[in-house]
Amino acid sequence: NIEGKPSTHFQIKLIETYPEVSADQFWEMTTNFEKRSAWDTERLLNIEKIGDGENNGTIYYMPGKAPPIPMVSERDSVVNTWIDETSFGEGKRAFIWSSVEHDSKPVVSGKVRAIVEVVATIVEANPAGGCLVNEYRSIDIAGSMIGMVIDKMSKMGPKRNFDEWCKGVNGNKWE
Repeated sequence: NIEGKPSTHFQIKLIETYPEVSADQFWEMTTNFEKRSAWDTERLLNIEKIGDGENNGTIYYMPGKAPPIPMVSERDSVVNTWIDETSFGEGKRAFIWSSVEHDSKPVVSGKVRAIVEVVATIVEANPAGGCLVNEYRSIDIAGSMIGMVIDKMSKMGPKRNFDEWCKGVNGNKWE
């Protein structure tokens, strides 16, 4: 955070229900980046697997989409992703991301390296049918950004996230 400037750190907690898809189907859709990168173009555009990570994880380079606003810098991130099927309670599976550094992807001029403190997608069966998804996102998109853009992102972000999941669910992307 830069003193006197708007914060670039955001935290989101989303609780979503998807009655038309099972927990197993949603889990496959969430964790299979090979399939997911073909349809989840808002969050995984041009994702690149670059190595093995901690916790039996996989390290990915995630270049961000070029912002439509010229005054906003393009961002990227390097994250370790892993699965945790025991820490969150019976029947709950978590897919977790967290920033790491990797020699093959140093910070480059013209891009700002976002820091993913945690992204956790926790999937479980919903007793009423379908699945229940709890998402936690704590990310510092870093650098500086004008207040108007931050305000717009905070209002649009949760809906855009939900819309991407709906695109996957409605398109049967777990198959």
